[in-house]
Amino acid sequence: MMKYCLALCITLAALVSTARASIVVIPSYLFLDSKHRTLPVTVSNDGDDEREVWLEVKYGYETSDDSGNIFIQMDSLAVGEPSSAQWLQGYPRRFILKPGESQIVRLVVTPPAGLADGEYWSRLLVESKPRNILQKPQTPSTAIKPGIVLLYEQSVPFHYRVGKLSTEIVVDSIRAVLADSSIDVYTKCSKTGNAAYWGSRTVRVLDKSGKVVQRFTHNTGVFKNITLLDQIDRKSLAPGDYTVTLEFVTEGRTDIPRTSLVHANPVRISTTFTIP
Repeated sequence: MMKYCLALCITLAALVSTARASIVVIPSYLFLDSKHRTLPVTVSNDGDDEREVWLEVKYGYETSDDSGNIFIQMDSLAVGEPSSAQWLQGYPRRFILKPGESQIVRLVVTPPAGLADGEYWSRLLVESKPRNILQKPQTPSTAIKPGIVLLYEQSVPFHYRVGKLSTEIVVDSIRAVLADSSIDVYTKCSKTGNAAYWGSRTVRVLDKSGKVVQRFTHNTGVFKNITLLDQIDRKSLAPGDYTVTLEFVTEGRTDIPRTSLVHANPVRISTTFTIP
């Protein structure tokens, strides 16, 4: 899970109910361009409590550490970065949602004139907290005890596109590491061009005879550089020599409309490992 998808913060002292809280944002990926500068976004309360919801926009992008742990890199200054945070607004910016209610938020982008061709990024942060803290009935001998209020923050990627776009994925290195119950495949990637890479990667494990013994596909996004971690089930593999291949394609992604995908050439890379 990405950092900031559900960020939990202690904000005040109160008694907390066990109500289920769930704010849903649709769509989960946002794209606008010079021909379409507004976009409706639906924010729904699927939880059990009334929530106060507010919007923020910050520059940020998905990346990882060297171990393949994915997180959102936030940069409040964004000096020299392809940021759209300063000219993206959502209306209304603050509202109340009762359980089961929805609110249409109108995103409006007002970019400056003369932008160079390319993609400009930011994150729409949809934050919420309970509006009324439900407290359990107290007896005269029951003292109020401190508790916490949970702040929920959902980070939705936003892209503004200008002119001709291009992107390619570059695999800088790949290695397979044997763990107790898995083979961990670390793939360091970067992207070229003026847009982020959105696609999928298909992992195939082949035995010595060339037979595919495992296969799975993951969505893949590269804004700058990233280390991808794919874990192969070791328990189902007999001792021997194997080859693992990764194939990256833009057309394989299913959670983003094909019209929003920037085409890139397929890329394939492989490495070997041995189970003793």
